[in-house]
Amino acid sequence: MTEYIKATYGEDKWEEIRRAAGVDQPSFSTHQVYPEGLIPRLSKKAVQILKVSEKEFFDQMGVFFIGFVSQYGYDRVLSVLGRHMRDFLNGLDNLHEYLKFSYPRMRAPSFICENETKHGLTLHYRSKRRGFVYYTMGQIREVARHFYHKEMKIELVREELLFDMVHVTFQLTFDNRAFTLASLTMTREEKHLPISASVLFEIFPFCIVFGSDMVVRSIGNSLMVIMPDLLGKKITNWFDLVRPLTAFKFSSILNRTNNIFELATVEPILNDKPIDRQELVLSDELDAFNDEKNLRLKGQMIYMDNWKMMMYLGTPVMPDLTSLINSGLYINDLSMHDFSRDLMLAGTQQSVELKLALDQEQQKSKKLEESMRKLDEEMKRTDELLYQMIPKQVADRLRKGENPIDTCQMIYMDNWKMMMYLGTPVMPDLTSLINSGLYINDLSMHDFSRDLMLAGTQQSVELKLALDQEQQKSKKLEESMRKLDEEMKRTDELLYQMIPKQVADRLRKGENPIDTCEMFDSVSILFSDVVTFTEICSRITPMEVVSMLNGMYSIFDRLTERNRVYKVETIGDAYMVVSGAPAKEGNHAERVCDMALDMVEAITDLKDPSTGQHLRIRVGVHSGAVVAGIVGLKMPRYCLFGDSVNTASRMESSSEAMKIHISEYTRECLPPSYKVQERGEIQIKGKG
Repeated sequence: MTEYIKATYGEDKWEEIRRAAGVDQPSFSTHQVYPEGLIPRLSKKAVQILKVSEKEFFDQMGVFFIGFVSQYGYDRVLSVLGRHMRDFLNGLDNLHEYLKFSYPRMRAPSFICENETKHGLTLHYRSKRRGFVYYTMGQIREVARHFYHKEMKIELVREELLFDMVHVTFQLTFDNRAFTLASLTMTREEKHLPISASVLFEIFPFCIVFGSDMVVRSIGNSLMVIMPDLLGKKITNWFDLVRPLTAFKFSSILNRTNNIFELATVEPILNDKPIDRQELVLSDELDAFNDEKNLRLKGQMIYMDNWKMMMYLGTPVMPDLTSLINSGLYINDLSMHDFSRDLMLAGTQQSVELKLALDQEQQKSKKLEESMRKLDEEMKRTDELLYQMIPKQVADRLRKGENPIDTCQMIYMDNWKMMMYLGTPVMPDLTSLINSGLYINDLSMHDFSRDLMLAGTQQSVELKLALDQEQQKSKKLEESMRKLDEEMKRTDELLYQMIPKQVADRLRKGENPIDTCEMFDSVSILFSDVVTFTEICSRITPMEVVSMLNGMYSIFDRLTERNRVYKVETIGDAYMVVSGAPAKEGNHAERVCDMALDMVEAITDLKDPSTGQHLRIRVGVHSGAVVAGIVGLKMPRYCLFGDSVNTASRMESSSEAMKIHISEYTRECLPPSYKVQERGEIQIKGKG
């Protein structure tokens, strides 16, 4: 759904729908389990926001799905399910059986075909999940067009709710001449080869033969070992019909022989296995221990016309060796001629490289998410500190930077005096199957030939999809990290222009502002202001005043970087710098005096808008001890406290235009290379 909305309507619409539906996670993973109500919630909002009907939305999403999975190789799985469209539809119910290897807990729908003609057929769709009718219609129609090059018309004939299950009847109209070809009776002259029951039950050790009264007449050798009491009993009392979703009756089975049938024992299979085998059950599997002891069979129903009975050719469904152990079976109880043993021992046939890559991507995503969280927290603390110093809207503008082989079994047929070879084609992948001219429905239905053929490809496809999603997620996280890191740098630069870096870092760690205050025994402080600033302001507009001060302060700010002094603050036309704090410097007086000289020289390039003459400033410098730090909670500033600050201010106020007035303490700190002219005694306010 996510990819469909993004591809069709754009990412902005997806984000709008996600937020409107109250869904927090921005992306989803293939193998992650999500709440059942998530898709209905999202689709409801999608229909409202996109202004489309529910039918159009789900139908087109079903069409999109076929193309979407093709990019991960899933189209190869779908393309080999049958030679003709009718084969695909008749095997549609079985398709979800193959998917169970990747999704063992999947609540799969059931599909049953009937009333087939050369013009189409009737398709029954049953599911415990509601709301996917139009989605299914879109998928089937697109499969017909994409893989079989047929135009199909699908009519929704009836939809009804039976208990907790939705039953939908579709009428599918398409070119189905393949049905006519399949209906032609093909005969061949065969020599009658009688076969004994003992051989039959050896070949099919889990077969069950029962009559129209559902009473079991015969069973295979392995079933005879673990369920000897089944003979003579009704199969319905011993087994539940799991799939297809139809009544467990002889007549119903007779009409569904093209489907795979899955049976599960009503009660767990009791066995007398040695204790040490039971101990192989891992502790985290104990909760499902009893469920695993129920025997599940999957296979094909064949009506034996000469017997007037039904033969069920079943094979045990075992996800792993633990299930085999719990059911009381051994590997040699399984058929030798098919893939039952292979599938059991193969386990989950997934690509090790893909699984490892997926795991690495998930770990990478987890680390990135953690880094994102920490960086986000750091960003919030920095923003809080920054917004205390300047208005949020101003800070935000500044941060934007404004200005294949065979497996087989040989059985000697004694009464024939011949050898019977029971073979099953082994194809390493779907390419081999396609190149051999075979399709899935050419393989046996009663064993795991079809399952094993699709299992590896299916799981690789799903892993590739999951890996791709994780890589996209990592890519998005990395991009978000990059943007957040850039934003963090801009915020830091702005903050460090207002508060010393070492002080700002301490505040962001949660220190009390008062704890940042520190005593400095020797610093040099500079004050400057514009001569006749009040008169100039009276002759020009406020915006011209702002422009003038901005031009002057921009020049002075560049000079602070050249001379490596710290700008403390500006108040009106007054400009204040210090050296020796917040970082202690031995040559603080030299730095400040160099700054003063540069200021006097640079101001000559700045004009008074009211007269056209260059601006004039006076400068004062004093050296001494101060206390420096942050005080208060609102609008925090790095401030200097002490008599040295007052003295530096008096040096400036008593200075002359375009002159630098320094105190005796500052002169003592300067080397002889600096030329200083005695001024004589003058009256200093508050100092005498």
